[in-house]
Amino acid sequence: MAELKNSKLPVHIAELKFALDNVPAYVYIKNELGHYVYANKLTLGLFACSEQELQHKSDVDFFPISDVKKLAKIDKRVLSGERTREEVKLTFPDGHQYIFWEVKTPIICDTEPNKVIGILGIATDITERKHLEEQLLYAASTDPLTELLNRRYFYIRLSLALQMSKRDQNYGAVIFIDLNKFKKLNDQYGHNTGDAYLVEIANRMKTVVREKDCLARIGGDEFVVLLEGLGR
Repeated sequence: MAELKNSKLPVHIAELKFALDNVPAYVYIKNELGHYVYANKLTLGLFACSEQELQHKSDVDFFPISDVKKLAKIDKRVLSGERTREEVKLTFPDGHQYIFWEVKTPIICDTEPNKVIGILGIATDITERKHLEEQLLYAASTDPLTELLNRRYFYIRLSLALQMSKRDQNYGAVIFIDLNKFKKLNDQYGHNTGDAYLVEIANRMKTVVREKDCLARIGGDEFVVLLEGLGR
């Protein structure tokens, strides 16, 4: 830690600190022991602590143990000299989960070029973007009435299942289900009743398929079930 603190920094430290405090990203430095020795204003706000309170704290002071272990694995790679870039999901004490795109770079000792003395981390909050991507994917892949997989994405799933079946030499099956006299029901009782009937059918099928099975609506009154891993 002493080496890290005594390393030469650019002149005009106050100006550098001001600049980092206005960067729209979480910037921090850890020493080789995993203790925080610096964090910009945005990071301090996220951790809900001051510069003084941050000193000697580590990830265990901010995150659950499962996240601490995950971060420790990444830090170990960085301390070995690797620069990492990856998506990280973290849970904070208030229960909120955030997703970050994080870049970590080893800090090299001035006098010993092969010695890593710390970690520089820069993280960007991509939580909102990831949630939006999930919503768009759900909308693109899901039948809006029954909330089952739609026709297009069922065939994507089927194609993947065929590849896996061939690779693992494992059988699967596809069940096609066509509802009898559905048009007559629609004509006699109206489309609202027909829609309610389709939703009820979908909900009942959800209760009898396995969790790993794929259930989809591929047409007006046509459903299909993809069964994978039925044995060799």
